[in-house]
Amino acid sequence: MEISEADGSKYKLTATKGTLVLTITDNSGLTANDPDWVTIGTQKWARKNLNVGVMIDGSQYQTNNSLVEKNCYDNLESNCTKYGGLYQWREMMAYVPDTEAEGTRGVCPVGSHVPTELEWKALFTYLGGIEIAGMKLSSSGGVGFDMMFGGMRFAGAGGFHEKDTYAYNWSSSHIVGVPWNSWQFGNYYSGQGAGTNLTEFAYDKSFALSVRCLKD
Repeated sequence: MEISEADGSKYKLTATKGTLVLTITDNSGLTANDPDWVTIGTQKWARKNLNVGVMIDGSQYQTNNSLVEKNCYDNLESNCTKYGGLYQWREMMAYVPDTEAEGTRGVCPVGSHVPTELEWKALFTYLGGIEIAGMKLSSSGGVGFDMMFGGMRFAGAGGFHEKDTYAYNWSSSHIVGVPWNSWQFGNYYSGQGAGTNLTEFAYDKSFALSVRCLKD
């Protein structure tokens, strides 16, 4: 018997000599790629950026279909393996209506969700404030977060930019009152070591950025 979920995951249930065996046949990676987690304060964060779904060319928009789609920097799957996938905001939120998306699972593994703006800020506050949190979240910061400098895929015709220089991470918080209601907070980290900094920006939802999941 095969069971399909709304997120595109498929499960096959078989019986062998009276013993039930659950076999996952996964076309999205959602259940097969549950990341390791690190506790920072009262929060439990994924140690790596999310990497689920099927890679599509960076010149194409991710669409609401039966698959989770992602972009990989320079259209190389090896970059998704190293840095995680790049997701447009609505793809990341599994096409939940914008005003209902905050704090929901999106394409994160079961039992976790896309962090909200306030959850990101709680992390920064715990680490001593926005002035020093970026340094602590880098691979040399000692907290186990290991921020990945995976760059972004621009909106429009696409184009990949700033790998190994910047890390951009979505929140699930929807901004009201911005033109076209099409911008989303992203956090970026510049550099890898001393001088690493953190700034909050709003990005068009058609940009493709990294996703770091947070346990419920």
